Amino acid sequence: MIKSRRASDCAALMDDDYEYEALVGEMKYCGLADEGELEEQVRRNLRKRGVPRLRRVPALQGGPRRTRSKGERAFLRLLREEGIEGYETNSKAFGPELDFVWANLRFAVEVDG
Repeated sequence: MIKSRRASDCAALMDDDYEYEALVGEMKYCGLADEGELEEQVRRNLRKRGVPRLRRVPALQGGPRRTRSKGERAFLRLLREEGIEGYETNSKAFGPELDFVWANLRFAVEVDG
């Protein structure tokens, strides 16, 4: 609960939904929060400034994704705007961790800033 509370407190401080999504994705990756805990924070803190963002991020297409750079967040935004699906972010499907992977197509994109 405490860890997801930190995530809800940060929601008001982030520049945009994609930056906050990166935080939530990293917290999920590290086992520090899950969607249920974040939903509970929304219920408990309806009047907090960051709650609208806390509601939007779990509802993003494909759920919160882990990204590690502004370039990855920009590419993720492009994929969503164009309706492209079926990818994983920061996946080790082919061995080394790759930024965007379409495993069924055996295709990956590495975004370098």
